[in-house]
Amino acid sequence: MVGSQRQALLLAGVSRGTWQYRQRARARVTAPIRQADRAYPSRISETDRARIEERIKLAWAAGESV
Repeated sequence: MVGSQRQALLLAGVSRGTWQYRQRARARVTAPIRQADRAYPSRISETDRARIEERIKLAWAAGESV
């Protein structure tokens, strides 16, 4: 048999990304964290978020653009 992996995957209807992932699949997570609940360094804290929201509302009420 002669051919390339790319040709074989094309014939089988499997993408190269899927094939590579299946060869080195990550371990399953038993208790996944939703994206909305994940903490990351650039996330604005709830306190800061409330302060920003309040300033925007005050500016809108005063007729100022933010």
